Amino acid sequence: MIFCNLGSGSKGNCTYIQNSGKALLIDQGFSLKNLILRMEKVNLSPTDVSAIILTHEHSDHIKGAGIFARRYKTPIFMTKKTFQAIDPKKLTKVKVEFFTSGDTLSLEYIKIKTFHLPHDAADPIGIVASSGDKKLGIITDLGTVTQSVLHYISELDLLFLESNHDKFMLLNGPYPLQVIQRIKSRVGHLSNKQSLNLFNRISHNGRLKYLILGHLSETNNDAQIVRELFEKTKAENSISYKIEIASQNFPGTVINISHIGVKMKFYISLITLFLFCATALSQSLSGTDIKKLQSYVQSLPDEMVSPDEVAIIETEYGNIIIEFFSYAAPLHAMNFKKLANAGYFNGTTFHRIIPNFVIQGGDILSRDDNQYNDGTGGPGYTIPAELGKKHLRGTVASARMPDNVNPQKRSNGSQFYICLIDLPFLDKAGYTVFGEVIQGMKTVDKIAKVRCNKKDRPYKDVIMKRVYVTDQKKLNLNGRK
Repeated sequence: MIFCNLGSGSKGNCTYIQNSGKALLIDQGFSLKNLILRMEKVNLSPTDVSAIILTHEHSDHIKGAGIFARRYKTPIFMTKKTFQAIDPKKLTKVKVEFFTSGDTLSLEYIKIKTFHLPHDAADPIGIVASSGDKKLGIITDLGTVTQSVLHYISELDLLFLESNHDKFMLLNGPYPLQVIQRIKSRVGHLSNKQSLNLFNRISHNGRLKYLILGHLSETNNDAQIVRELFEKTKAENSISYKIEIASQNFPGTVINISHIGVKMKFYISLITLFLFCATALSQSLSGTDIKKLQSYVQSLPDEMVSPDEVAIIETEYGNIIIEFFSYAAPLHAMNFKKLANAGYFNGTTFHRIIPNFVIQGGDILSRDDNQYNDGTGGPGYTIPAELGKKHLRGTVASARMPDNVNPQKRSNGSQFYICLIDLPFLDKAGYTVFGEVIQGMKTVDKIAKVRCNKKDRPYKDVIMKRVYVTDQKKLNLNGRK
């Protein structure tokens, strides 16, 4: 079962759930063009969607539902009270299926348990989606935590939970008193601390592995405040789960919760194998080992990159510390973190060095015995382009195939380069920049001076001894570059 929040906030909400190749949307509050762009960013297809479920009638949850349903001939499921609260024009020529709050919808590929939520709408619902022994819950508009809500979300693998506002920011912000009272009411929205209290009441069993916090107010909340609040509790209670803050502006991580629990032994055995392969730097990898490693990283779920996380590349010339542009290029940042955590880069080389241009590396084939295939490999997948950041000295960008075979400008799944000078022509060409060196440019410049052959390959391998992601607060960073 796959989960991805495509956007969350007062300007639009939509969540994608898929199982066995068939998908449904929980709410659809974006324009059709906007939603398709969001789906393309995370390599999801609207043609896989076979149903839409509306949780309530507020415009940020429904304004794009009708046009999507008409375009893709998708039925919309909702309660009768919700239907009666929606302008009929928005649902013209749309097939509507009714259910009652509390019903379980047994779709052919997934089960959806619905339950009532306290919120100022006609008949608002929360949902728990399940397939086999895997469960995920979605609660995005909730004014009060009830025993009924706690009952339905107490045994989940993933929870998408509202964390709408910081109480101090709300009380001291620009909203009029009437709006503040509505938000704080028993049918309004949960504050950060209310969300945390709810989470603390259901997390004791240790089952929950993913917590996505959403519906953050752009005026009365801050993603960093929310993250720090939940990370502090996570550390204090030694709870093992992953936190993601859903964004209003871009889609979140595509999470495959089938990877939780039942496949853990499989992952542990693979990790044991590949930690050996990735750290035995004196040994080259066979073609079989490389294929196994590629298969392994393809099976791993992506991990959200927090603003405080940096990547460290250790070489014999010194270390290079890279800060991610996680908001401008979230897919590339998450992918780099995933590969680094899997040990994929360890032992690879900077196989291409061009003075006054770039140093390039990250190809797993630089670890085999054939130096002539360096620069032709990858993990077996590509990443959608995330253009916008400029190629400046010290920025980190993804390599890719040329336009004649890659008109969408999709990036290689692992190869990256570091700019030695400003390279504006690469901005025009359309290469994705996803980070920048914040410390270690002297190391980069040393590597750039290594003697190379006519094909820009170093005579002596420049090996990435270890590449990993860590919290920069743990480092003693004295200035940038």
